[in-house]
Amino acid sequence: MEEEKRKLIDGKPAPYPSTSVAEVESKNIFQGLLDANFVRGEVRIMDKYPNTDGVLEITNEESITVGKIDIQLKTLQPKNYASPSYQCERSFFSYCENSPLPVILVVVNRQDKKAYWLHIDADTLKYVASKMSGESYTISIPVENCIDGVKREYIEKWTEKAKEAVTKVWNYDTLKGQKKAIETQLGELNHRLQNPTKLPLHILRAIH
Repeated sequence: MEEEKRKLIDGKPAPYPSTSVAEVESKNIFQGLLDANFVRGEVRIMDKYPNTDGVLEITNEESITVGKIDIQLKTLQPKNYASPSYQCERSFFSYCENSPLPVILVVVNRQDKKAYWLHIDADTLKYVASKMSGESYTISIPVENCIDGVKREYIEKWTEKAKEAVTKVWNYDTLKGQKKAIETQLGELNHRLQNPTKLPLHILRAIH
């Protein structure tokens, strides 16, 4: 009998994680449901990036990018098919608060080949903060926020959120300048109120 080959390095190669099959299937379902005319890009799975599975670009009818969204993709548990929800870690909500892009949580129903989404916006974070007591919180996802390959409402809503993020970035300097001007005016007014004799007579009458 031929002698069994001895390995130079003892041990076995690392296997795929136990959740890899579900992750691959969820990714394939989600990507297949998206309208490639308006949503470009690909989500990652089994990567080393925490809190996010990729950035998708939102385009218009001319295939011009109008903004971007951050995607966190999860697999929906069968018990939550009728009422979509997912238990998210505190660290994920913290990431959403710091992200410059709109963060969209997507959960995939593998049985019915559907996906549900929720924008983790400031109002959502305030609600979670008021309810969360441990290191995670189960967040409900509106059943109407459904991506089934037919309904297109998500495109309009994602486009709106992507554009809002762009507007906030580009308006920041303008708003910062306006805020500084108002603060300067308030400072001058406060100084004058502390020295009322320097105010015009008609202003003094209005104050009184």
